[in-house]
Amino acid sequence: MNYLPICAILLCLLLNPVMGQELKKLSRLPAKVNESSGIEVSSLNEIWNINDSGGETELYLCDTSGNLIQTLKINGSQNRDWEDLAQDDQGNFFIGNMGNNNNSSRALNIYKITNPKAAAGEPVQAEEIQFSYEDQFSFPPPKDSLNFDCEAIFWWDDHLYLFSKHRTLPMRTNLYRIPDSAGTYVAKKLGSFQTGGPEDTNIFSFWITAADISPNGSKVCLLSQDKMWIFYNFEGDNFLDGQHMQIDFPSNTQKEAVCFVSESLLYITDEEWAGSIGRYLYSINIQSILTNTDEILKKDPPISVYPNPSSDQINITHIPENQFIEIIDLNGIVLKRLINHSSKIQIDVKDLPKGSYYIRIKDRTSGKMTSSKLIEKI
Repeated sequence: MNYLPICAILLCLLLNPVMGQELKKLSRLPAKVNESSGIEVSSLNEIWNINDSGGETELYLCDTSGNLIQTLKINGSQNRDWEDLAQDDQGNFFIGNMGNNNNSSRALNIYKITNPKAAAGEPVQAEEIQFSYEDQFSFPPPKDSLNFDCEAIFWWDDHLYLFSKHRTLPMRTNLYRIPDSAGTYVAKKLGSFQTGGPEDTNIFSFWITAADISPNGSKVCLLSQDKMWIFYNFEGDNFLDGQHMQIDFPSNTQKEAVCFVSESLLYITDEEWAGSIGRYLYSINIQSILTNTDEILKKDPPISVYPNPSSDQINITHIPENQFIEIIDLNGIVLKRLINHSSKIQIDVKDLPKGSYYIRIKDRTSGKMTSSKLIEKI
């Protein structure tokens, strides 16, 4: 059995949360934008917003200081449940009227409008893209299969990509694709990604509320209320099959919109709650996170794991005290978590099925991964 140390570190980086990443609060959004559910940028300082279900059929242009610059009326549209905003390479906008909390709606559509900056404040006419999911056969589906809500879309290469918001455990998101022109389509399912493990029952932390792709198409971001996932090194539009990192936020507000401003800078907004919580515009720069990932990849793991392969127990030595010791499978599911009180620990693996797993060592305070190893259960 080869340890493949670089591969082991790489996969663990993909599965490792970067804990407590600070969001920079830029401003509070105007009171009219109290349920920001989708954003796109016209420039570094100008952000278009939409409001969630029941709001007006309008776009709101704000600056990063929280001033409302422009309100744009969208004719030929209804705000049944506006959930996300996307933009193509020509500046056309797509408004996702696709919220489906009960998984029972057949009226799923996306409105396409011309570049709102070119409208000069005059109302614009919407074209309609109607769609259904290729794998939904009942409305609603059984209670254990409520997987056809959607709050996350982006545009890429003449197509719209949709990420489902699951309402049943285990938490995951499905990726679908439809054309970007007016018409009626069946959304093709391209893949799936499990956002939470079997022990993760707080659905608010693991359901997807927004998505975006970076300007050059090299990175994809998925958002929940208290974390985000960055995917990269994927091929074509298999966005969920690439590598990824998870970034945890210290605040658990109702974050429902995200967009890339550049390859490393993103904007995020949250909805207002109880009058004083949320309704903010935030920024986050992931460049340092990507750089730190590159640095870790250059290092060999310092820990020692033996016997490996093993059928009964494994010993781990040369580790700092008071760390999280985790065993994860190749899908990133945490199967065991322990805390060591000395520089070595023994873990029983008899209950694990035969196969390959990863040992991950994380600092309990910062959440930073310090090392990893590939192990084999025989």
